[in-house]
Amino acid sequence: MLARGSLHDAMKANSRTIATSRLRLPRLLVIAQVGLSFTVLVAAGLLGRSLQKLRSVDLGFDRSNLVYASVNPWSAGYRPEQVDGCVERLRSALASYPGISGVATVQVRPLPGGGNISVVNMPGRIYNNSDAVSSNDVSDGFLESLGVPLLAGRTFTPG
Repeated sequence: MLARGSLHDAMKANSRTIATSRLRLPRLLVIAQVGLSFTVLVAAGLLGRSLQKLRSVDLGFDRSNLVYASVNPWSAGYRPEQVDGCVERLRSALASYPGISGVATVQVRPLPGGGNISVVNMPGRIYNNSDAVSSNDVSDGFLESLGVPLLAGRTFTPG
C-alpha cells in the first residue's frame, strides 16, 4: 500500500509540472495579445480625437460654401494652345450661375502640399541646389473666392 501511495503521489507531482509548463506559453501569449490590443485601442482613440480637433483648426480661409472641382483639359483631348480658352469659358460659365460669388483656378489646391518646386538663386548667397521654393499657379479672384482678407498690397490680377 505504501508503495502504491508514493508512486501515485510521484505521478501527480510530475503531471502538475508538465501541465503548468505547457500552460505558461499560452498564458504569456494571451497577456501579450491583450496588451497589444489595448495599445492599438488607445492609439485609435487618440487618432480619432486628433482628426476631430483638426476640423476646428483655423486654415486662414473661409471653407464654408466652398466647392472644389478637378478638371483636366489635357485628358479630355484639348491641345496645349486650347487649354487657356477652355479654362476661361468654364470660369465664365460657372460664374454666371446664381449664388456663386467667385470662381478661381488653381494648379494645386491649398493644403495637400506639392506645387512646382523650383531652385532659386538668392542674391548674396552662394548658389545651392537645395535652395528650392514651392510655387502654385492661381488665377485672379483666388483670394476673394477663398475669403482671404487682404491686409496690404494688391490681390492677383490676370497679368
